[in-house]
Amino acid sequence: MKSSLPLIFFSLTLFFFACNSEYAPGTFGHDVELLNKVDDFKILKSGDSYIAVIGKIQGRILTSSSNGMKGISYGWFNRNLIDSAKYENNYSAIAGEGRLFFGPEAGKYSVFFNPDSTQGHKAVTRAAFDTLSFKLISESEKSVTYGNEFHLINYQRFRFVFNVERTITVLNKNEIEQCLYTESNDSVSYVAYSIYTKIKNTGNENWTKENGLISIWDLCTLKPTENSVVIIPVRNSIDSVTPYFTKVDTTRVRIIDNIVYYKADAKYLNKIGIPPVNTKPVFGAYNPEMNLLTIVKFTFEDDSLYVNSNWEHSNPPYKGDVINVFNDGVINGNGPWGPFYELESSSSAKELKVGESQSHNHMVFHFEGNKKQLNAIANKVLGVNLEFAESVFKP
Repeated sequence: MKSSLPLIFFSLTLFFFACNSEYAPGTFGHDVELLNKVDDFKILKSGDSYIAVIGKIQGRILTSSSNGMKGISYGWFNRNLIDSAKYENNYSAIAGEGRLFFGPEAGKYSVFFNPDSTQGHKAVTRAAFDTLSFKLISESEKSVTYGNEFHLINYQRFRFVFNVERTITVLNKNEIEQCLYTESNDSVSYVAYSIYTKIKNTGNENWTKENGLISIWDLCTLKPTENSVVIIPVRNSIDSVTPYFTKVDTTRVRIIDNIVYYKADAKYLNKIGIPPVNTKPVFGAYNPEMNLLTIVKFTFEDDSLYVNSNWEHSNPPYKGDVINVFNDGVINGNGPWGPFYELESSSSAKELKVGESQSHNHMVFHFEGNKKQLNAIANKVLGVNLEFAESVFKP
């Protein structure tokens, strides 16, 4: 019979670390204890609203809390990768609540795949996304700005050279209410932040549609539960969403009274998109198990070009989606990677001459607490009743 000593030692080790942790697993403080191992880690605060930022990892927000160190940690990030200290060449796999990419991901003008390579479902990223560290530009108690120069080559071999500045700001109660045109109640805790990203063409060539354009792409990676539901108000008539990777049916997507409901339980790998003609610059998610309402608000320019990240090259390259939602799962034997789901927004794509700039503002608001008060916010901002949203995918 094998000795049980290794198992006993392992159990005692876990017990030792649990006893020496000041905060319970799943709390913001517990994540902070791990993130303190990383250089350039800082916390931005406004009252009990805390956000965890690692500047050198491209101005990334890892997670947030509406109740200080002991509150629930809302964002999902790869704790194992951070703990192993193997993240230095794999920034994109860290994920996090505020992550920067540039689109398009796939298609004729992809900036993720090498020219002449086969584009498939296996995740591929450029070295710039995984290894380029950002530098501190300015900081205050509530805001911090990082940046550096990016070099990306697209699928048509056009080289983009551009400067990036990314400003992260934690918002106070008045700023939240002004942004959402609503009032919060004392029975609801909150944390919110703005991510303002500006890019400037610093290369020697103008950017043209013929050579390919890029978009600023913000991704918010969150923890799922069985009944997590994404809520997307839309405009104009819509009877379907853009599917990516896998098919969707009414077990995953339902469109009712110009609201798209999407089941985000991280049990079926899939992604959906909303095109510009149907986009309103606000959407959100409700997690009844955590009493959590999340809202995303972002810059939207109607009648503009939006890059197409669909995997089919035959699709028009500048008729892509503005809003995307990713649900974790398994595909072709790969995954799950979390589990997590993502709320994503993309900027328009512009033909920038040398020296010209464009920007994108992506704001995330978390409200936790009394369901009645959460419902009041959801009704005002998203135009939905949370009781109904929770029931959409139930048998």
